[in-house]
Amino acid sequence: GAACMLARRNLEFQDAAIASFAGADPSFFERCLFYLRSQGLSEVQANVLVRIAAGDSSTKIEGDLNYSRGSVNSARRVGYRALGVHSRTQLMRHLQRACTSSPVHTTSGQVHNR
Repeated sequence: GAACMLARRNLEFQDAAIASFAGADPSFFERCLFYLRSQGLSEVQANVLVRIAAGDSSTKIEGDLNYSRGSVNSARRVGYRALGVHSRTQLMRHLQRACTSSPVHTTSGQVHNR
């Protein structure tokens, strides 16, 4: 019904935004979400930050993900502070660096990025 159609529409919007930001690499979105969650951010915060980095406006994020304006603004504020960024451009660059490097596990168990 209507809920199914709305969910499908949300996924299409999400896929288009992610493709443009991730250079059409579908796994980039998943790596970004995993990275953001590993930084202590909630699922909502991670979703909002990836959409912001993809160029979506707050209004678009609110509509596509069915989040309130307050939730989107709070997620952005908390996420920016956690990552030490102050703008969409800084966020995008931060995620591109963090989510495109391949982690290498050493014998001591430490993780280094190539």
